[in-house]
Amino acid sequence: MEKLETLDEGAVEAASPVATGKPAIAARTASTRKASVAKASGQKTAEPKGSAARTTLAKQARVPAASADLLDQPGEALDKWLPGTTRARPGDLAAAQRQVAALVAKGDPVALESALSAMVDRFSEEPGFLAFASDTFWTMSSGDGSRDAELARKAWATTLCAVIPGADNDDQGVDLIRRLAEQYAVGNAFDPAIGYYEEYETALEAFGRAGPRSALAAANLLTATNPAKALEVVASADDSLGGVLVRASAHCELGEHEEAARQFDYLERLWGHGPLDLHLDDRFQWVQSMAETGRFGGAERVCTTTRELIRVRREEARAGGKPLDPEGLDDDPTGHWAHVYEIMAGRLAHLQGRFAEGWEHFRAASDDDTESPDLRRSALRLRLMLADHARAAATLRELEALAAEQDTDEAYATFVDAALWASAQWGNEATSVVRSLDEPEDPDEKYLADARLKGQVAARALLARGGKQLDLGQRLRLALLAGDDRTAARLLDKNPLGKDDPWPLRVLAAVLALRCGRDAEAAETLGKVLSSRRHDVDLRILHAQAALLGDEHQTALAEAIACTESMPLHLVARVVKAECEFETTLANRSAEGGDESAENAQLLIQAVADYRLAADLHCSTRHYLVSGTPRGPIGSEPLAPRMYEEVCRRGLHAAILAQEELDRLSLRGDRRLRADATALLDQLRQVTRPCCRRPRGALAAAWHRAGHAFDQDEAARLEDLLNAHRSFQWRQRAQNLALVVVGALVGALGLTGTLPGPPSDAIRTTVVALGIILLMMPFARSLKIGAVEFTRPEVARPVFGRSRALRTSSLMQRGYHLGSFALPPTPERGRSRREIVEADLAG
Repeated sequence: MEKLETLDEGAVEAASPVATGKPAIAARTASTRKASVAKASGQKTAEPKGSAARTTLAKQARVPAASADLLDQPGEALDKWLPGTTRARPGDLAAAQRQVAALVAKGDPVALESALSAMVDRFSEEPGFLAFASDTFWTMSSGDGSRDAELARKAWATTLCAVIPGADNDDQGVDLIRRLAEQYAVGNAFDPAIGYYEEYETALEAFGRAGPRSALAAANLLTATNPAKALEVVASADDSLGGVLVRASAHCELGEHEEAARQFDYLERLWGHGPLDLHLDDRFQWVQSMAETGRFGGAERVCTTTRELIRVRREEARAGGKPLDPEGLDDDPTGHWAHVYEIMAGRLAHLQGRFAEGWEHFRAASDDDTESPDLRRSALRLRLMLADHARAAATLRELEALAAEQDTDEAYATFVDAALWASAQWGNEATSVVRSLDEPEDPDEKYLADARLKGQVAARALLARGGKQLDLGQRLRLALLAGDDRTAARLLDKNPLGKDDPWPLRVLAAVLALRCGRDAEAAETLGKVLSSRRHDVDLRILHAQAALLGDEHQTALAEAIACTESMPLHLVARVVKAECEFETTLANRSAEGGDESAENAQLLIQAVADYRLAADLHCSTRHYLVSGTPRGPIGSEPLAPRMYEEVCRRGLHAAILAQEELDRLSLRGDRRLRADATALLDQLRQVTRPCCRRPRGALAAAWHRAGHAFDQDEAARLEDLLNAHRSFQWRQRAQNLALVVVGALVGALGLTGTLPGPPSDAIRTTVVALGIILLMMPFARSLKIGAVEFTRPEVARPVFGRSRALRTSSLMQRGYHLGSFALPPTPERGRSRREIVEADLAG
């Protein structure tokens, strides 16, 4: 974590071109930034003059000449030759270009470099000459397959000199943008790098104002790094194939998938350009937009076709021993797209409730063993979901090492998500292990126990390091991952949500409201989001939970039933449905004047069945993920151990109340209820007793259960509560039987006159009367209890088991942008988009 140090304003300023002394028009860049900031804030600024904005480029590059010729002494001679005006005459420009041509023909690089440096300073208001000088510097910098760093730096600085005057026409703007992109891409390979992204973005925005073609070229380059700015720039571009594709890609980068899907549809409807006509990167954005808008069928067809094409091409390449064709639409030389599309196929399967198929896709993606750190990081994150306790610590350590090695926000964000997920799955198990004093501590258990703290520290460091460069959604997500609800609340207080804010930001605000106990506010926020995202089952489940916590029991129950009907094997949906049924019953019991005992009993029995189904589904899914062999139905992501234990406990509470309701209605015990309660008891014992985790037959399980009859743990106490009324019934039946037998015996003795002692009618009558009383005792006792029950005033019964322990654990289930891991960065981003844009520009 040592590398995750924050940068203050002084450090940021020290990293700027002005502080480093780079010849990248320091003064001009600073003035341009001030002008951009002032323009964004609505202030009026004076346009900087050429003489005031000139750099020290000519003075830095000026060298003594060896010849007395004018062309050999470009320093003072040029200052005398050219007039001291800010805007040179056309004749002066032509003379300067002829001078440069003569120096090129002469083959004197030192004189040529010095002359160009002086001319750049002199003609800083002429974009045509600046483009010519930059191209000359760039050509001079290349040699023997490498580039001279100083000359490449001067070429970059000369191109940036054209930011203030801008481009004279659309063709010149396109030319400057192409030159700028090439120089920036090559300059990043130097150490230190030539050029800064701030300069690059400012120059693109300035050159994009030259015309619609320039706007399209600039927006195409800004799409991957600043999609919001790209949309602003491309607004002035023509409505062409390339322009629509750039808009679609920018909306997808911003998470505005509805608008992105509409733009992609325009491509197919107006130009006949379908998803399979694009390269893999833009095609993936199309698939992602369809998936986010609920068009799962179309997204799955494209994803399946692409995966098959990638597989065939890779097999052909391996069989032929040749690399994949870099110009093909379905090439994947690094294995990146095979990994990404496999993950997308798994997500699409999960979104449609086919969880077993989805886990198979995730397992296939996790088997990618590549040397690429980004792919390796993504594969390890998937392996963590499929690992057991022994492999989890090693996987998390490797993710932490990769984050420290790469030192990027993406790498640390992946580690944060993995650390918090691993802590929820195995951290509690590690801390609950009881060992003797002489037993050494397991380092893996200690590491997993500390994983939550490590993840939160890394999230706070990312939040501090990103600062204001991150948007509100990213900062809010990091604050929630770090467990800093106060910082998240301050962020929302300073930036209140508006009607145009994206839906992921609204979901994060709802999660914060749930954490802070504002359940009604969270339910209302999620309800507004669901108006356009009814296809998102996970979001509907979260809304059901928010409604439940806000005491809107009927709304929550209806939503939970709908979710489980569409996805019966969704674990969290099943748990939320059981919670809704249980809490609805408790609310009915506490209502004034409500006599809904039959309905309560039915709801409680169904709640117990749902709790048991969720517990069984968790166990079978967990076993499948770890071993790879199915042992029952396979559901969505397994529950955290704490949540699984709470599910078993709540199920037993519901079973006890259900048995009580059945007794109040004078109904016999329900076999299904008893079977579900027994299964939940066994599963609760498995949490703390390893001996109960081994599979056994019915008789062996009953014998093993009898061995725990005298345990003094929570499961035993709950079993006693569950069996309390049944035990009382058997004791009452035995007592009544004894009274009947004794009464019959006493009555028979009195009637037959076989009493000891002298015969006496009085004694016989007394004995017969005593026998009759004993015979009537069981019935009289029941009548007395019934009379008391009828005459007893109604008392408000306490609400049993009213607990919201599932609030935190269910909210932290992966999904909803709190734990969803990002896909690895794409190689050669936007290649097909660039080709289409270039074709539009050439046409």
